[in-house]
Amino acid sequence: MRKVILSLVLSASFAFAQTYPEKTLYDLNFIAMDSLKLADSLGVSGRSSLTDTPYLNDTVTVTGVVVTAPPIVGNVKVSGNWSFYIQSTDSAEWGGMNVFYRDSVAAIAAGYGTIDTAYVIQFTGILTKYSPTSIMGNFELMPIAGDVSIVGINSARPAPAEVKLSDLVGGDLRSGGKMKFGTGTKYKNAYVIVRNVTVKDRVKSSSGQWSWTIQDAQGNTIGTYDISQYFSARSYGVDLNWEPPPPGSKLDYVRGILMAYSSYGYEIAPMYPGDIKGDFTPSITASGFPTRRSLAFPGATDPVTIRTYVEATNPDISVKIDSVFAHYSVNNGSYIRLKMAADTSSTYVATIPAQAAGSFVKYFFEAWSDSLVSTSPDTSSTALFYYVKSSGYTIKDVQYTPFKDGNSGDVDLSVTVKGIVQADTNDFPLELDHRNSATKTPRVFIQDGAAPWSGIMLYDSLAYPLHKGDSVSVTGTVSEYSGMTEITVTSATKIQSGKQTYAPVKLNTGTVGGKVSGDST
Repeated sequence: MRKVILSLVLSASFAFAQTYPEKTLYDLNFIAMDSLKLADSLGVSGRSSLTDTPYLNDTVTVTGVVVTAPPIVGNVKVSGNWSFYIQSTDSAEWGGMNVFYRDSVAAIAAGYGTIDTAYVIQFTGILTKYSPTSIMGNFELMPIAGDVSIVGINSARPAPAEVKLSDLVGGDLRSGGKMKFGTGTKYKNAYVIVRNVTVKDRVKSSSGQWSWTIQDAQGNTIGTYDISQYFSARSYGVDLNWEPPPPGSKLDYVRGILMAYSSYGYEIAPMYPGDIKGDFTPSITASGFPTRRSLAFPGATDPVTIRTYVEATNPDISVKIDSVFAHYSVNNGSYIRLKMAADTSSTYVATIPAQAAGSFVKYFFEAWSDSLVSTSPDTSSTALFYYVKSSGYTIKDVQYTPFKDGNSGDVDLSVTVKGIVQADTNDFPLELDHRNSATKTPRVFIQDGAAPWSGIMLYDSLAYPLHKGDSVSVTGTVSEYSGMTEITVTSATKIQSGKQTYAPVKLNTGTVGGKVSGDST
């Protein structure tokens, strides 16, 4: 009996006294240049092991200086997790690391709730990799049981490492550019600064997440990531109305944590107020609201009222909007400039004169603030537009676009069209997509001919009672969803049942295989 008790005591004492090897952040991050050169040659589809470290999945003890305090990283905090970034005390190269605790309550109890930037800490954790099967995956340290030790407090968090976009990418990864593993990987998870960049584009998701990109003078482009509560309009953001600088804004610098794992290759995440500095062009919202144009289908005697939202985005609240203009062109002629009048504090309005039947009218907006100008949309690829017809509007009038983006000129507007139901909810029922466990909404499609641009999808339960062969008149709001134009139905009237549906159009895969959204030939 004594031997058993002694054995248990010795085992417990050994477990309590167990120590783990102490490693530097350089040790954990470093990847041999031979592997990185091979990654450069293979690109983002290369095997993930090329960017792995020998210490992956090992338990180690590390020391580092805190770069971002835990509450700043809001996107994981809302999920009950705890995350922050540390860096080597002597260098950013191979020195950055994300610390990720899956339980915020346990993290706070272990002392991680009291640490702040510039604290030098020591703790034990398991080295893991976010997106482990991706060559772009980022390393993370996940603390194990035990308190964090504060071993010092520096006077300030580390200064950001100077990085050029040309060190990270060649071109834009979304359009054939190359990610540079050999010169960029060593800065992952580190605090960096890029200078003299321009905002290239931005888009906001339904969750409030802004995805925006920056580029240098040579067009080398990276993305940004809104993990900080100071730079997000998602639920954890300090300001839910926050938005990034509009496209065209010239930025003196953007600083933040560098990471990878998106379609942009590398992303930079600004963390603290002051991490973005520059000249912010005005923000123009040209679509997304039903009053943006007075008529979806104007006739030859109808002037057309157009509206846009314009706001100053400079952090200096004394900077105001100076002037707003609309430019319109008839039948691809020269643009005519109209001064827009303020309708509200941020809404501007102008009227395009009535045009002859058959006219094609396109337009865009221009806004000035503190000698800086924005235009929207990007007229190099698209424009807002409409056609003038006296009567007889068809589905093609909603669907057709001369621009490569494939978007209807009537997005956000209410239209009424007629057609025959070509497919109903028996063909496209409510079902579960087993690839991602998402529910696929029932769908109804109508056509008014067999020619191109003659079909459209109907969305909303008001369309579900319609059956194949019904001749219908449908009213609803036009929208684009995943590259497909659709009508969200507000009313549907069955005119007649039992109509003959249109015969399928025969196409060869080679005819459409190389086409992109918006191609009409």
